[in-house]
Amino acid sequence: MLELAQIVKLQDQWLKQRASALYIDPLLIQLKLKLLPKEALSEAFVKSWHPVAQVDQLSPRGLEKAFVYWRELTPISERFKDQFGTYGTRPGVVDYSDLVSLGVFTRDEFEGSLSQLHEELLQKSNGEWVDYRAFIGDDSFESKVRRAYLLAFLISEGRALLKTEPLTGNIWTMALAEKVKGLPKSVAISITGED
Repeated sequence: MLELAQIVKLQDQWLKQRASALYIDPLLIQLKLKLLPKEALSEAFVKSWHPVAQVDQLSPRGLEKAFVYWRELTPISERFKDQFGTYGTRPGVVDYSDLVSLGVFTRDEFEGSLSQLHEELLQKSNGEWVDYRAFIGDDSFESKVRRAYLLAFLISEGRALLKTEPLTGNIWTMALAEKVKGLPKSVAISITGED
């Protein structure tokens, strides 16, 4: 009898808690929505709708200016044609052979730059993890991007490692004396002029 009384007491507390929190059973709401006529449903929606942009924030002049802006805006495929041509309108992959064909690197310069950066990383890391951004950091943004690009090649070749800490946002790198074999993992790292 005592256990039954405790169950009834717990049920009473549960019901009071639900009633005080204005709890509504989701199945009950779903049933009521299905039984509502379309007019009542649309009226309830309009009463509860609070848009971010209200009529008093928009003016006919503002709408006209917005319409003219969007109507006369050059399509994105045409915006940078004069600077980059049709090839530069879409993002793509630039690999080693593309760099050589564009004249950014010759084969010897590229291999020399890779070896030089690998030696520098070997000396700085000395078997320890080094802060990625501090390592690629340089005076000019172009040099920073170049060092990051070369380091990506070292990592993908297995001559360096990369470790990320998602919670802190820290990125670490370390040079290896011997190449490691394994499946590469893709990591996107943003480089800005402020880093």
